Amino acid sequence: MLEMAVACGNDFTAVVMEKGDIWSFSKGADGQLGLDTDADQLLPACMGGADEVFGGEAVVMVAAGDTQWQ
Repeated sequence: MLEMAVACGNDFTAVVMEKGDIWSFSKGADGQLGLDTDADQLLPACMGGADEVFGGEAVVMVAAGDTQWQ
């Protein structure tokens, strides 16, 4: 898989892959990883693809603030 976009906040990283899946990892204390847990995620975990998470819309980029991504 090829990464298309990467965003890093203060305590987390989010990555958009070439097929539109979003993967996230790092500190999960504020739930900012989008994985339905506040546990830390040391390895990248898939949040899901565009069909599951974003209603079929293609994900092409991700942006990060201090404690959240969008």
